[in-house]
Amino acid sequence: MTKMRDWLRALWLRVWGAFLALLVGVWKRMTPASLHDKIHVVRGWATVELFRAGPNGIVCLRRTVHPNLVVNVGKKRLLRLAIGSITAGRVFDHFRLGRNTVAAGSAQTNVITAITSTIHTCTAFTLSAGRTFRWMYSWISGGGTLSATGIGELAVLDMQTTPGGSMMARVVLSPVVNKTTADKLKVTYKCRVT
Repeated sequence: MTKMRDWLRALWLRVWGAFLALLVGVWKRMTPASLHDKIHVVRGWATVELFRAGPNGIVCLRRTVHPNLVVNVGKKRLLRLAIGSITAGRVFDHFRLGRNTVAAGSAQTNVITAITSTIHTCTAFTLSAGRTFRWMYSWISGGGTLSATGIGELAVLDMQTTPGGSMMARVVLSPVVNKTTADKLKVTYKCRVT
């Protein structure tokens, strides 16, 4: 398990490095005056899937795609990582769930109404087509697992603490998701530089 975790962490760092190299290329093409106007080139979306065991196997109860907002703090940290002013440590590799469905705002720094024990390190990271980075995590089913009603928000964070470090992006889920211990909730978040 430790070797697998180390391997995944190493893969994450390599893929993140490629993503940051891409951001550096974007950064170099911008003049200081145009930087604020062009930083909207980083966009993302989340695919939320809810599964449950049925009589003939696993059934997808719900699959929805939600746009997100890369917040000001997230844009600033991404650019600082790209130019090397943050060299080690915290990368955006955590998800956290919340219940609030207030529209995402660029000044937000975390989920608004956190659900206890839902901040977790993502389990899969990939870079595809040279410009799209993907994070994935599943809240599994079974006794003692997450059971929550009214899940209405998701945040991508850089550390697993309370309140959760710096937030890169916030996604509002509409309609809200209700997960029982019989359900598996899978979130795939993608961020693209265009």
